[in-house]
Amino acid sequence: MSQLLLTTCPGLEDIALEEVRRLLTVVEAKIKPLGVQGRLIVKCGESEDYASSLLNMKSRLIHRVSILLSVNKISRKICGLDDIYRCTLKSGIEEYIGPHVSFAVRAERLGSHEYTSMDIAWVAGKAIKDLYSRVGPSPPVNLDYPAVIVRVDVIGETCFISICTTGDQSLHRRGYRVYDHPAALKPTIAYAMAMMSQVSENSVVVDPMCGGGTIPIECCFLGFQCKIYGMDISPKHVQGAKLNALAAGVHDKISFRVGNARRIDEELNIDIDRIISNLPYGIRAGRRSIIKPLYRDFLSSARKTLKDDGLITILTTELRLIKRLANDLNYAVKGYRRVFHGNLHPFIVMLQKS
Repeated sequence: MSQLLLTTCPGLEDIALEEVRRLLTVVEAKIKPLGVQGRLIVKCGESEDYASSLLNMKSRLIHRVSILLSVNKISRKICGLDDIYRCTLKSGIEEYIGPHVSFAVRAERLGSHEYTSMDIAWVAGKAIKDLYSRVGPSPPVNLDYPAVIVRVDVIGETCFISICTTGDQSLHRRGYRVYDHPAALKPTIAYAMAMMSQVSENSVVVDPMCGGGTIPIECCFLGFQCKIYGMDISPKHVQGAKLNALAAGVHDKISFRVGNARRIDEELNIDIDRIISNLPYGIRAGRRSIIKPLYRDFLSSARKTLKDDGLITILTTELRLIKRLANDLNYAVKGYRRVFHGNLHPFIVMLQKS
């Protein structure tokens, strides 16, 4: 039996839990523990080593996998540092750090507090040192290459103490991104969109504004034999997407081409099961005036080539515009949810033909 603290993109907690259930024997789970977004606490039947190793290797929705030691309520005032010190002492951390095992504390703080992340890391590190000084030599601190990473995450009035098994680099940073699109989509969001779209065997999947190819690439890791197409109006982005797909080892599973999403029916001339795309927001691009006609032309064209039971899954900040266009073009809004993508809070919206 093991208890893990998992982080994911805020807004995707339930989708991430669905993936974890496919990989592990989940006995009990809490999403957004104590109201903290982007976190899951999972108890599973497998051992800590096996469960954490499996998630680090196979999960595409989890950002970090940690062995949870304790969850505590602490003060936002300066006395909260005393709370963190006491919580660290009582966490049972000595089971994971020996007297000659190097460690480092990585602290994250979200919210308003009278102390900083550096204060948190220093206090937790002191608690670990003091814990061992009572019985013998203290474990050495190695901030660059520690054998054990202790995470102390303070979110509002909640403090999570855990042993990080992922390392300093989040799992969402895929190694295949050799070409970096200027408005690149986080791969965990791309994979979640593919899961939500219920892609199945032999599905025809199209991303008509594929950019660097993140969505088509992530679709390849669903495990189905599909016909996957990536299209973009920019030859430069299409070439970059091909490079990313090659780095990901899925270049032979995706057909990339230069094309205009406003004329998707003419560009591809096929019946499509799923259209999955990260639409331009107009915020980063600085061209909000083009968004409404672009969206209208795209959805109008997509309707002509989408199968009757097909599904469109899009990421956009323009929820009200999408709802209006869906009504005008005879689409039904199957569902939507807000996610966190950098400093933006776009919506994943799912459309079907009415």
